[in-house]
Amino acid sequence: ALFSLRDNIVRLFTRNPDVMNGCQRIWPHVCAFVVLLYIFAINSGILRALGLQWRMAAIAVFVLWMGAIPTVLYVGIHRGGGVTAIWTVVPYFYGALDVLLILCWVTADWDGISETIRSKRAVNMEHQRKEEPTLCSESAGTENPSTETTLLL
Repeated sequence: ALFSLRDNIVRLFTRNPDVMNGCQRIWPHVCAFVVLLYIFAINSGILRALGLQWRMAAIAVFVLWMGAIPTVLYVGIHRGGGVTAIWTVVPYFYGALDVLLILCWVTADWDGISETIRSKRAVNMEHQRKEEPTLCSESAGTENPSTETTLLL
């Protein structure tokens, strides 16, 4: 849908023929980037649920900051490729990022992570049991329960 609506989307922002031609050149790369960005979001959710967000962050820093940014600067500015060269390069880095993130959660120790979660839950449940309020009665053992005052401790 995104690819087929290219002209309509571009016309929302400009009618300049030079800009429209530039958008036509980069549009397939932008569409690939959007798909890869959604895959990144899915990977990100899985890794956060597994508690592996620091591993995900390290991979993102390595791929994007140490790989993509220098490459984008080189092809876009140093070699004079401009926006077209930048949009040609960016999807490859997001593809590599997605592959590495998929490998990260596929090779994770799911049983170990599950056991860690269970043990933390057990500790939290035990801690909550110790902190639950208890009912005490000021008139415990008295004959007249109607004058009893109950306090939460």
